[in-house]
Amino acid sequence: MAGPGGASVKRVIGLPGETITWQGPDVWVNGQRLDEPWVVHPERSGAGTQSCGEGYLVLGDNRPESQDGRTWGAVTGKAMTGRLL
Repeated sequence: MAGPGGASVKRVIGLPGETITWQGPDVWVNGQRLDEPWVVHPERSGAGTQSCGEGYLVLGDNRPESQDGRTWGAVTGKAMTGRLL
């Protein structure tokens, strides 16, 4: 996906119309907690709420260091250029 700083790899966390909330190690999508055992340093992830509107919320796995949707807001589908498995 191409963020404001160029290409980067992020996970799609929120879909259009969803609301994402995060507090430390926990992320909720429309009130349902996600199980994310791969996240690096989740305890330092901060707190906030983001509405996806018509876009997608993407987050990096290294949350304390990641420039992602918590800063940029939701991105359009056109901003996403590929899928990694």
